[in-house]
Amino acid sequence: MEWPQPVEIKEVVYYGRTAWEWEENWRQYEVYLDGQKQPVLKGSFEMGHGPQRVRLKTPVRVIKLTLKFLNSHGGSNPGASENPAGEGTAVSTCPTPCLAGLEYCEPAGGGNDRQP
Repeated sequence: MEWPQPVEIKEVVYYGRTAWEWEENWRQYEVYLDGQKQPVLKGSFEMGHGPQRVRLKTPVRVIKLTLKFLNSHGGSNPGASENPAGEGTAVSTCPTPCLAGLEYCEPAGGGNDRQP
C-alpha cells in the first residue's frame, strides 16, 4: 500500500478469502515499512472467515507499507479479499488500491508452501 504523502498507520485489517474452503487464507506474514529490508513485525493469521487485525506496536508515519505473505493454511487457492489501511485506524476505501502493496513471497525451493 502506498500513499502520496506520509500517513499514520496503527493497524492493517486482513480479510482472508474463504469463498470455497475454510483454509484459503494466508498463514504467516511480515510487515515492512517504507521499503526497509527487515520486517518491523511478523505474525500469523488464523484459519477461517472474518477480519483479522495486524496491530503495529506503535503508530508509524509512512508512505509505503508492505504485507508479505509467506505461506498459507493449505487451501487450494489462498488469498485476501481486501486489506484496508488508512490514516489513524484501518479504513476501507477500495479493495483494488489496498491490494497493490501486498506481496506473496515464493518459499525457498519453489512451489507453494502449503504446510501448516
